[in-house]
Amino acid sequence: MILSKYNLYLWAFLLTFYFAIISHAKGVTCPSCMHALLMTHNLPSEQKYEMYKIMLPVLKLSDDKCESGNTVPKVCKTTQITSLIVHKCQTKNFTLKAFGMKNMFPDADLEVRVMMRECVSELSGNAFMCTKLGVVDYTLPKEIRIPLNQLEALWQNVTYTGDLCRYSG
Repeated sequence: MILSKYNLYLWAFLLTFYFAIISHAKGVTCPSCMHALLMTHNLPSEQKYEMYKIMLPVLKLSDDKCESGNTVPKVCKTTQITSLIVHKCQTKNFTLKAFGMKNMFPDADLEVRVMMRECVSELSGNAFMCTKLGVVDYTLPKEIRIPLNQLEALWQNVTYTGDLCRYSG
Protein backbone atom coordinates (compact mmCIF):
# COMPACT_ATOMS: atom_id res chain seq x y z
CA MET A 1 0.00 0.00 0.00
CA ILE A 2 2.86 2.44 0.75
CA LEU A 3 4.38 1.87 -2.69
CA SER A 4 1.14 2.75 -4.47
CA LYS A 5 0.76 5.91 -2.35
CA TYR A 6 4.22 7.05 -3.53
CA ASN A 7 3.32 6.16 -7.11
CA LEU A 8 0.26 8.37 -6.81
CA TYR A 9 2.41 11.26 -5.54
CA LEU A 10 4.92 10.68 -8.31
CA TRP A 11 2.23 10.73 -11.01
CA ALA A 12 0.66 13.82 -9.50
CA PHE A 13 4.06 15.56 -9.50
CA LEU A 14 4.82 14.53 -13.09
CA LEU A 15 1.44 15.68 -14.37
CA THR A 16 1.73 18.99 -12.53
CA PHE A 17 5.24 19.47 -13.91
CA TYR A 18 4.06 18.71 -17.44
CA PHE A 19 1.08 21.07 -17.39
CA ALA A 20 2.82 23.83 -15.46
CA ILE A 21 6.05 23.92 -17.40
CA ILE A 22 6.39 21.79 -20.50
CA SER A 23 2.92 22.20 -21.99
CA HIS A 24 3.25 26.01 -21.83
CA ALA A 25 6.57 26.05 -23.69
CA LYS A 26 4.89 26.91 -26.96
CA GLY A 27 6.90 29.02 -29.33
CA VAL A 28 6.19 32.70 -29.73
CA THR A 29 6.44 33.78 -33.36
CA CYS A 30 8.16 37.05 -34.18
CA PRO A 31 9.70 38.58 -37.28
CA SER A 32 13.47 38.51 -37.30
CA CYS A 33 14.66 41.22 -39.65
CA MET A 34 16.22 44.65 -40.03
CA HIS A 35 15.52 47.64 -42.26
CA ALA A 36 17.86 50.60 -42.74
CA LEU A 37 17.56 53.80 -44.72
CA LEU A 38 20.20 56.49 -45.28
CA MET A 39 19.37 59.98 -46.56
CA THR A 40 21.64 62.97 -47.13
CA HIS A 41 21.03 66.60 -48.07
CA ASN A 42 23.39 69.34 -49.25
CA LEU A 43 26.23 66.87 -49.57
CA PRO A 44 28.36 66.53 -52.72
CA SER A 45 28.39 63.16 -54.50
CA GLU A 46 31.88 62.20 -53.27
CA GLN A 47 30.95 62.65 -49.60
CA LYS A 48 27.56 61.04 -50.12
CA TYR A 49 29.38 58.02 -51.57
CA GLU A 50 31.62 57.92 -48.48
CA MET A 51 28.55 57.88 -46.20
CA TYR A 52 27.04 54.99 -48.15
CA LYS A 53 30.37 53.16 -48.12
CA ILE A 54 30.50 53.37 -44.31
CA MET A 55 26.89 52.16 -44.03
CA LEU A 56 27.20 49.42 -46.67
CA PRO A 57 27.44 46.54 -44.13
CA VAL A 58 24.18 47.74 -42.56
CA LEU A 59 22.42 48.40 -45.85
CA LYS A 60 23.34 44.89 -47.09
CA LEU A 61 21.45 43.42 -44.11
CA SER A 62 18.41 45.57 -44.79
CA ASP A 63 15.10 43.98 -45.79
CA ASP A 64 12.41 46.31 -47.18
CA LYS A 65 9.69 43.88 -46.09
CA CYS A 66 10.72 44.35 -42.46
CA GLU A 67 9.57 47.96 -42.32
CA SER A 68 6.07 47.11 -43.56
CA GLY A 69 5.81 44.01 -41.34
CA ASN A 70 5.59 41.62 -44.31
CA THR A 71 8.35 39.22 -43.26
CA VAL A 72 7.54 35.65 -42.32
CA PRO A 73 7.70 35.34 -38.53
CA LYS A 74 9.96 32.73 -36.98
CA VAL A 75 9.35 30.72 -33.84
CA CYS A 76 11.44 32.01 -30.94
CA LYS A 77 13.58 29.58 -28.99
CA THR A 78 11.61 27.99 -26.19
CA THR A 79 12.65 27.16 -22.68
CA GLN A 80 11.44 24.49 -20.33
CA ILE A 81 11.28 26.98 -17.47
CA THR A 82 8.38 29.10 -18.72
CA SER A 83 7.40 30.11 -15.22
CA LEU A 84 10.62 32.18 -15.02
CA ILE A 85 11.46 33.19 -18.60
CA VAL A 86 9.12 34.34 -21.34
CA HIS A 87 9.79 35.09 -24.98
CA LYS A 88 8.58 38.30 -26.53
CA CYS A 89 8.87 40.12 -29.80
CA GLN A 90 10.96 43.26 -29.76
CA THR A 91 11.00 46.17 -32.18
CA LYS A 92 13.77 48.77 -32.08
CA ASN A 93 13.27 51.94 -34.09
CA PHE A 94 15.86 54.63 -34.00
CA THR A 95 17.00 57.56 -36.06
CA LEU A 96 20.42 59.16 -36.18
CA LYS A 97 20.28 62.79 -37.31
CA ALA A 98 23.52 64.59 -38.06
CA PHE A 99 24.07 68.22 -39.03
CA GLY A 100 27.18 69.95 -40.32
CA MET A 101 29.89 67.69 -41.65
CA LYS A 102 33.05 68.54 -39.68
CA ASN A 103 35.45 70.98 -41.39
CA MET A 104 33.68 70.68 -44.74
CA PHE A 105 29.98 71.24 -45.27
CA PRO A 106 28.24 73.08 -42.42
CA ASP A 107 24.85 73.02 -44.20
CA ALA A 108 24.89 69.29 -44.92
CA ASP A 109 22.73 66.84 -43.02
CA LEU A 110 22.39 63.10 -42.74
CA GLU A 111 19.62 60.87 -41.47
CA VAL A 112 19.86 57.14 -40.81
CA ARG A 113 16.75 55.19 -39.81
CA VAL A 114 17.00 51.66 -38.51
CA MET A 115 14.25 49.22 -37.54
CA MET A 116 15.06 45.86 -36.01
CA ARG A 117 12.57 43.13 -35.14
CA GLU A 118 13.59 40.06 -33.16
CA CYS A 119 12.79 37.61 -30.37
CA VAL A 120 14.00 38.37 -26.86
CA SER A 121 13.90 36.45 -23.59
CA GLU A 122 13.17 38.12 -20.29
CA LEU A 123 11.92 37.32 -16.82
CA SER A 124 8.20 36.66 -16.68
CA GLY A 125 6.02 39.27 -15.07
CA ASN A 126 7.39 42.14 -17.13
CA ALA A 127 4.51 43.85 -18.89
CA PHE A 128 4.38 45.34 -22.38
CA MET A 129 7.13 47.89 -22.41
CA CYS A 130 8.42 50.73 -24.55
CA THR A 131 11.59 52.60 -23.72
CA LYS A 132 12.89 55.75 -25.35
CA LEU A 133 16.35 55.53 -26.88
CA GLY A 134 18.55 58.62 -26.76
CA VAL A 135 21.94 57.16 -27.60
CA VAL A 136 23.21 54.40 -29.84
CA ASP A 137 22.15 51.21 -28.12
CA TYR A 138 25.05 49.10 -26.85
CA THR A 139 22.99 45.96 -27.50
CA LEU A 140 23.03 46.57 -31.25
CA PRO A 141 25.07 44.06 -33.21
CA LYS A 142 28.55 45.38 -33.95
CA GLU A 143 27.76 45.23 -37.69
CA ILE A 144 25.34 48.11 -37.06
CA ARG A 145 26.90 49.89 -34.08
CA ILE A 146 30.40 50.33 -35.60
CA PRO A 147 29.27 52.05 -38.83
CA LEU A 148 26.96 54.33 -36.82
CA ASN A 149 29.84 55.31 -34.56
CA GLN A 150 32.01 55.99 -37.63
CA LEU A 151 29.34 58.24 -39.11
CA GLU A 152 28.87 60.04 -35.82
CA ALA A 153 32.56 60.97 -35.72
CA LEU A 154 32.28 62.86 -39.03
CA TRP A 155 29.51 65.25 -37.99
CA GLN A 156 29.35 68.27 -35.69
CA ASN A 157 25.93 67.71 -34.19
CA VAL A 158 24.48 64.20 -33.82
CA THR A 159 21.28 63.12 -32.07
CA TYR A 160 19.62 59.75 -31.63
CA THR A 161 15.91 59.31 -31.13
CA GLY A 162 13.79 56.21 -31.07
CA ASP A 163 12.13 53.56 -29.00
CA LEU A 164 12.44 49.94 -28.05
CA CYS A 165 9.17 48.03 -27.57
CA ARG A 166 8.57 44.50 -26.31
CA TYR A 167 5.27 42.69 -26.69
CA SER A 168 3.91 39.16 -26.62
CA GLY A 169 4.06 37.41 -29.97
